[in-house]
Amino acid sequence: MSNKVIIIGKPNVGKSSIFNGIINKKMALVDNYPGLTRDIRKKKIRLWDKELELIDSPGLVLSKNQFEKNINASTLLNAKLSCLILLVFDSKDDLTSEDHYIINLTRKLNKKTLVVMNKCDVKNYKTHDLKGFEKKFFISATHNSGLDDLKWEIYNLLENNDKIETEDQGI
Repeated sequence: MSNKVIIIGKPNVGKSSIFNGIINKKMALVDNYPGLTRDIRKKKIRLWDKELELIDSPGLVLSKNQFEKNINASTLLNAKLSCLILLVFDSKDDLTSEDHYIINLTRKLNKKTLVVMNKCDVKNYKTHDLKGFEKKFFISATHNSGLDDLKWEIYNLLENNDKIETEDQGI
């Protein structure tokens, strides 16, 4: 299996900010507008001596809208092809039905998963008790806080592949 790492969560939890923080570039658009990311963004990078393909996904949503169902399907297909999932939550908010939907989808994928609580730069952030997930990281992607610990854990979970296969999607 190749070293593909996907970032998933509902809209506006900071997935693209985390993507930008890990690759050390402002490649993905970031705004306080939910649903800004509508396509899959991939970037081949190196963490120390290991290569990986980092995947920024649009937010998963509960919707009957066919367009949003197609976005969800694309995200889930990329998650199935990944060796590691970064499951992102906004630490300022309580868990919603969409969060529980995403948690259940993630569990069904049966992949290594790191829970990432983003936006922990606020006072009294929430930690959420998510049973079944081993590791939880508390970060602030916009302030670059906690990203080094997250990168190190990603590195430790990657296989020692010399090269990864990527699909050319214009990135």
